[in-house]
Amino acid sequence: IVNIEINTNYTKVILAKDGAGNVTDYQANAITSFVITQNETSKTFTVSEKFNFQKMSDKYEEKSYEENIKRNLATSISQNLILQTLIFPQNDLIVLDNPFHIHQSFWP
Repeated sequence: IVNIEINTNYTKVILAKDGAGNVTDYQANAITSFVITQNETSKTFTVSEKFNFQKMSDKYEEKSYEENIKRNLATSISQNLILQTLIFPQNDLIVLDNPFHIHQSFWP
């Protein structure tokens, strides 16, 4: 059995403003910490991803764009989790075919 604890913190910070004080640029930040436990061995690591983007005049379009950024950050973090599980120090091989479904198989 493999147990994976995941804790993610997402923030959107202002990077720049124009001369009038209006926001022009943002940075989306996602910091995720993982604790992978298998048998009595644990591995802890943190993944930090960020993406800079410009403010849009259309609020609906900007919200949709930000949701797409969040999905891309989540995909990148999931790929890092997969990489980390492949190098997990055990005799067992952990295979993730989907970031939300974990299957365990054994070396032949």
